[in-house]
Amino acid sequence: MLDIFRGLKNLIKVSHVHIDSTVFRLHYSITVMMLLAFSLIVTTRQYVGNPIDCIHNKDIPEDVINTYCWIHSTYTIPDAHGLKVPDFVPHPGVAQSKRNGEELQRKYVKYYQWVCFCLFFQAILFYIPRWLWKNWEAGKIQALMMDLDVGICSEVEKKQKKKLLLDYLSENIRHHNWWAYRYFFCELLAFSNIVGQMFLMNKFFDGLFLTYGLDVITFTEWDQEDRVDPMIYVFPRMTKCTFHIPRMRAYLLSLRFRVVNKEVINTIVRRSKMGDWFLFYMLGQNIDTLIFKDMYDVLKGLGSLVRIKHYRTDSTIFQLHYFMTVILLVAFSILVTCRQYVGSPIHCNKPENVDSDVLNTFCWIQSTFTFPHAHSMKPDEVPHPGIISNFKDGQYEKKYVKYYQWVCFTLFAQAILFYIPRYLWKTWEGGKVEALSAGLDLCLAPDSEEKKNHLVDYLDRNMGNHNWYCIKYFICELLSLVNLVGQLFFLDRFFQGLFFSYGLEVISYIQLVQADQDNRADPLIYVFPRMTKCEFHYFGPSGGKMYFDAICILPLNIINEKVYIFLWFWFFFLLGATLLLGVYRLFIVFSPRFRHYLFKNRFPHVQPQAALDTVLQSSYLGDWFLLYLLGQNINNRDFGDVLRNLAEILGSPSIHPTAPLDSKDRRTD
Repeated sequence: MLDIFRGLKNLIKVSHVHIDSTVFRLHYSITVMMLLAFSLIVTTRQYVGNPIDCIHNKDIPEDVINTYCWIHSTYTIPDAHGLKVPDFVPHPGVAQSKRNGEELQRKYVKYYQWVCFCLFFQAILFYIPRWLWKNWEAGKIQALMMDLDVGICSEVEKKQKKKLLLDYLSENIRHHNWWAYRYFFCELLAFSNIVGQMFLMNKFFDGLFLTYGLDVITFTEWDQEDRVDPMIYVFPRMTKCTFHIPRMRAYLLSLRFRVVNKEVINTIVRRSKMGDWFLFYMLGQNIDTLIFKDMYDVLKGLGSLVRIKHYRTDSTIFQLHYFMTVILLVAFSILVTCRQYVGSPIHCNKPENVDSDVLNTFCWIQSTFTFPHAHSMKPDEVPHPGIISNFKDGQYEKKYVKYYQWVCFTLFAQAILFYIPRYLWKTWEGGKVEALSAGLDLCLAPDSEEKKNHLVDYLDRNMGNHNWYCIKYFICELLSLVNLVGQLFFLDRFFQGLFFSYGLEVISYIQLVQADQDNRADPLIYVFPRMTKCEFHYFGPSGGKMYFDAICILPLNIINEKVYIFLWFWFFFLLGATLLLGVYRLFIVFSPRFRHYLFKNRFPHVQPQAALDTVLQSSYLGDWFLLYLLGQNINNRDFGDVLRNLAEILGSPSIHPTAPLDSKDRRTD
């Protein structure tokens, strides 16, 4: 699993080989680094420092009101931004919530807790086009360069390398369009991503982001006394929070009928052809100028083939399971673990003669609970969502927050389960593809003829013996699907039947939410409550059994809700992609015609077609699969030679006429 994290260093590694444009690099390099840096800065301030400080009455514990306002979001009064400070309002956007007995419009700062997560996921989205192009390009340019970018080799060696490169380019002219189209697709994807992110940011900031920069520029030209700072309007420094003191006091008084309570809750800290021209253009950026000029005089516009640094033995969707998903789960596990074991995962109000650590530990171990019935009650009827002050045993159903202590362990265990199919395939595959294609990924390797002969000899002697090799891979892909489906059911059970509908309910809630947040029913709070209850029994000074009904704050749930809403969308996207892959594999297994079409479409450079037909008609499913993998890891020129030589050995009397696909001599599975 450590191999996964070694690839992260490529983000900041500066390569001397240019395979993309400067503008494209601005997307995946500078932008990603800035977003990650900003995310780190915000995260440090949000979860290490104190993200909110409220001015409050002295009879309310400071941490209580800070926690409450952090969780429930603060607000400003938009009409107050145009009023003069300090004549009419104490601060921009801060004023009385009522005017002439009518409630004024409130603008809630809903984005505040989400900024660090949003920046991190924006960085991931900006890097995806680069990741796709890096996989599709697969080291082609570097393989073709042969150190010609240095320009200090001997004239004999230089002449030999130029001849090899020219031979390759002349043989593969007009075969690079698909390679170029893939790059242009990645550039288009980068453009689509930035447009989409701009609209996302505009939605994220309540329609204020698209005009934000223009408003700031215009603001600097206004008169100092009359202007309204757009930066303060979008990102207010001073906000308001309605804390229902009478409701809290009434609840505390009800507790005193059971036990005297003088302390309240403590703290929470709430990502040629055009294709040939494109390849040649890339070579020109990387090869010594004089050498490039000599080649240009000969061909005037060409390029292509592969040097695979990391041999591909699986599909992109399979990689999403063991690579991207594992990284996400491990990162989330570390994030939750830091807050759970470095900070304090629970804070409960306590009676006078009970130590706070004892009560916190007891409630942490025994699990706290909420009342599902109370989530549908109006804010005036309950002190907090899911909490009822006066109740009798058995009067209301209790919903225990059983998952709370287990989240960090569960995330890490999920990461291990997602990596197991990869581990199995890596063990079963045993480096076969790497051993067979070693040295043939370099299209200009001097000893390629000998290696090709060895490969052809192996394929001839082992034709029909690779079915189990193929089946093992399909088992691993199936295991990935089973693991994903199993984890979805596990998470639904883990969260007491609430995970399957979690994302849909959040989407519905976001669409239905109104400006008055006091009356909203938040599904995030229902699944991941911030305020819960805990029943604590102890012996009093006289030896009598005492009962205390504590309120507890669960600060980790402010992180858990964001982690699992992302995982909900990611898992269901992955499920859809994996199911499509499964249908694709069924066609491959049961349709020789589909395999034939797929192979010819994937390797159109293999000529003549009769040679390809001969090999495919003589191949079982496992042979086809191995040949397909080899074709992804061997350069086009040598792979074509291998198939032609193999076709001759397989006994085709002539490779010029096309062998009919429905021939009775065709070997089936």
